[in-house]
Amino acid sequence: MQIGFTRRHMRIVPAFLFGLTALLSGLAPLAAQAQDGVNQPRMTLQVGQISDSIAFFPIFVAKKQGFFAKHDLRVGDIPLLGTGAKLAAALQSGSIDVAGGNGTDPLNLYRANKGTRMIAQLVNTYYVDIITGPSFSGPQASASLAERIQGLKGKKIGVTGPGSGTQALVDFLLGMQGMHSSTDITLV
Repeated sequence: MQIGFTRRHMRIVPAFLFGLTALLSGLAPLAAQAQDGVNQPRMTLQVGQISDSIAFFPIFVAKKQGFFAKHDLRVGDIPLLGTGAKLAAALQSGSIDVAGGNGTDPLNLYRANKGTRMIAQLVNTYYVDIITGPSFSGPQASASLAERIQGLKGKKIGVTGPGSGTQALVDFLLGMQGMHSSTDITLV
């Protein structure tokens, strides 16, 4: 199996840069307020991410190209926390100021803390795929979406974790066919 950049992946980059610009635009005035003199320390922004997936490419570019520094923001090493729950815990404890997760993370956190806000969207399309190995005996890629979803019945499907974006995708697709992840497949 080969993994590479596709046109769909490349559509993510402009949306991600737009989200990053929105984030920086919202934080730049705070940094400017803190800078009364030339020797005033820069604002430190603690950023955490769920992973180092392509979705966070704009943050990588912003760090490497000095975009944060240009706006007087100091961003250190970005911890990769692995799950939305760990990202939420880091936000709640104050160990990070801004979290980069997937679409379900702010929704799950909002259930626990109504003060949670999503300030930028880094991608405008779902960028995760369900991929099968060569021994998969279900419908081929040329089959209809409904047939391919039905072909997952009884299979084991790997997801990042409970409540993750990958589980949300699986649940959504199964729901389109009247199926459910707790009865029709095995999540691993």
